[in-house]
Amino acid sequence: MPKSKGRPPSEATLEKKRIEKMLRNRPEHLPLLSDAQKAALQESFDQAERIRQEILRDYKYGKTTPDSHAYSMASLGDESLIGHEKNILEDDIFYEKRAENYRAAGAKATSEKAKVRIDKLKKINQHLIARIRPGSRYSPHSVAQMIQSQWETISPAERHSGEEHLQCRGDGQACPSVSTLRRWIMS
Repeated sequence: MPKSKGRPPSEATLEKKRIEKMLRNRPEHLPLLSDAQKAALQESFDQAERIRQEILRDYKYGKTTPDSHAYSMASLGDESLIGHEKNILEDDIFYEKRAENYRAAGAKATSEKAKVRIDKLKKINQHLIARIRPGSRYSPHSVAQMIQSQWETISPAERHSGEEHLQCRGDGQACPSVSTLRRWIMS
């Protein structure tokens, strides 16, 4: 038997497999379920899954929030939790702040990558960007349109002085929109 790869199944997955196996391997002394009983059982399973998905959608802040916390938040109205609400709400604040910090860190990393790309594009197109002046036919929007249209190839007639060896105006990555290029030029 080949060695399994990846992390071991969670407790919830093991429980689900155990229940499925129990339902498939019916003991001989139990009668078979009728079609109506099977339909009712399947409907209850489907309803339970819909409720579970709704709880996860409403109470999770992202992939970093554990499912168990979402279930705890959903059960806050139960009388059986008297005295435990404070801990659950403190955990909720913790997970909310953690998700907020992860989003901020992700946005900062994306911004840093964009800054490198902006600098590269500005250097490639420095002679064209230098022509932007009030009253000139070169506005930020028209220059952005030129960069986009000449992203992969540029003809000798489209080159400006100082761009004799320029092969394209792009950086080898996917071409951004004209409005993005305009924002980058003006930054």
